[in-house]
Amino acid sequence: MVVNFKFEHGQKVKDKISGVSGIIDAMAIWINGCNRYSVQPKAKKNENKIPDSYWIDEQQLELVKSKDVPVKKTFTGGPSSCSTNDKY
Repeated sequence: MVVNFKFEHGQKVKDKISGVSGIIDAMAIWINGCNRYSVQPKAKKNENKIPDSYWIDEQQLELVKSKDVPVKKTFTGGPSSCSTNDKY
C-alpha cells in the first residue's frame, strides 16, 4: 500500500477548527484509512513544560510554513509494512 500524506515532518501547520498550531512530528494512518498528524505546539516562554501534542485529521490542517525545523530523513528500520511519499 502506498500512502500519500499531504504534509511532511517539520512543517508548521494550524488546525482550522481549534486554532492549535505547531510542528508536525509524526504521521499515522488510522484503521479506517484516515491520515492523522501529531502536531507539537511550541512551548510558552519562561515555561519549563513541553505541551502535549495533538493528533489532528489531515482535512482540518492548513500549512503555515513549509519547513520550520530541519528533518534528517534516515530510514531507521522500524516496524512498517507500508510506504509513504517520503523518500528515505
